[in-house]
Amino acid sequence: MTSLDQKIEKGIDVVYEDPTGGPPKFIIGESKYNTAQLNTLTNGTKQMSKKWVQDRLKDAVGEKKAAEILLELKLNPDDVQFLVVRTLNESGDYVKQILDKAGNIIK
Repeated sequence: MTSLDQKIEKGIDVVYEDPTGGPPKFIIGESKYNTAQLNTLTNGTKQMSKKWVQDRLKDAVGEKKAAEILLELKLNPDDVQFLVVRTLNESGDYVKQILDKAGNIIK
């Protein structure tokens, strides 16, 4: 049986593309429940930082789409948004937190 507190280890949770071109054109998202925090790897890489995302993007969306997103991230970084959607309780209340490219909450 699974629970809302169960740890999921699979990389990037979701990638959205706005078919109209945005902005943002792409949203890369991580889901967290209640007080769960973004992790930091033993090598110091913070979950949802640019490096963390780059290292996992191909597995999440495939090589061709990953290349497109990484090019957009390089040329127009504001067109690629990183965010955390935090579910607060079992009723489904949530908050959306926008991250900078270092994986820090900015809004």
